[in-house]
Amino acid sequence: MWVIFLKIIFSVSTLVQLGYWLLLFRKLAFHTESQMVSNGETAPAVSVIVCARNESNHLKNNLYSILNQDYKSFELLVVNDNSTDDSALVLAKLQAQYPQKLRILNLTVKKTAGKKGALSEGILAAKHDILLLTDADCMPVSPKWIGTMVRALTEDKAIVLGYSPYQTVDSWLNLFIRYETLWTAIQYLSCSLAGMPYMGVGRNLMYRKNLFIKANGFQSHEQVLSGDDDLFINQVGNATNTTICIQPDAHVLSEPKYTVTDWVKQKSRHFGTGRFYRLKHQLLLGMLTISQFFYFVSFFLLLVLNFSTIFENALFIMRTVTVWFLYAKIAGKLREQRILGHVMWLEGLLPLFYLFFTPIVMQLPLSKRATRTWK
Repeated sequence: MWVIFLKIIFSVSTLVQLGYWLLLFRKLAFHTESQMVSNGETAPAVSVIVCARNESNHLKNNLYSILNQDYKSFELLVVNDNSTDDSALVLAKLQAQYPQKLRILNLTVKKTAGKKGALSEGILAAKHDILLLTDADCMPVSPKWIGTMVRALTEDKAIVLGYSPYQTVDSWLNLFIRYETLWTAIQYLSCSLAGMPYMGVGRNLMYRKNLFIKANGFQSHEQVLSGDDDLFINQVGNATNTTICIQPDAHVLSEPKYTVTDWVKQKSRHFGTGRFYRLKHQLLLGMLTISQFFYFVSFFLLLVLNFSTIFENALFIMRTVTVWFLYAKIAGKLREQRILGHVMWLEGLLPLFYLFFTPIVMQLPLSKRATRTWK
């Protein structure tokens, strides 16, 4: 009897998985975008906002890639949030080199914990309606980053979701981080294309200032220290006002965590915001992870116990071929081909991580889950 039950679990979870890939993630695999790029000659002005706290080295190394963008009309507004290192000195020197492009907002009073307060101050101080957000430890891969992102922001759109991969380091942790980032992007970019935007990443995110003001900023989730990107998009994004931009010139490369402890702390803050997503988004993401978990576990048990038949093997092959084909298409678009060789085993490992790590995080108080670190 239990064997039949196991076979049913495998069959149902496989069909659910195929549904996600063929109905939802397929949209990203076959998505096409205009290759035209605006240089700012006739395009609207943009305010690029970077919030930083005690990140003088990142500011020194990464801001040049923004200041030297091939876009005529933009400002770079750096919000120096109560830094105690030499960030102010680094920024002053940069401003002397780029007086027309770089603006500095030095905050000396901490009004709220976390990044949201600093970002809110920056948004309100921005000169232009179009805001392009990134972090101090990030670097655009191309001088056409601004122009490429702006091209996606048509008159009927208020939000552009970009892609921000992590730098490649020779370690298993880095491989897992890069794969998890790719998998997360597949979900939120595909859902946006399907008219269900639920999150974005603040390392590469564009939206209009008037949208932020109309939504009263981060007020609806100000009790959560993190979520300045995903919770805000979950709040204001909809089928008509949100689009994506995945062209290679629009990518922003981010510095990864180098230790398991630092990465777990980062994921704890990110996972802690999931409970505040809209219910339909929680159900959509939860069903995906649960079906993926039962798919791998049930087939493994059937295989080890020698109960798998031609039917189960055929379902496994069908799902594997489908996922591999669509992964290859998406990885090509996002320039993540180096991960492809590891997809099959990482795909089985990730739902185990989610299902065991998420309940632990969700049970922690907000003060512990979203630690007092700045971001």
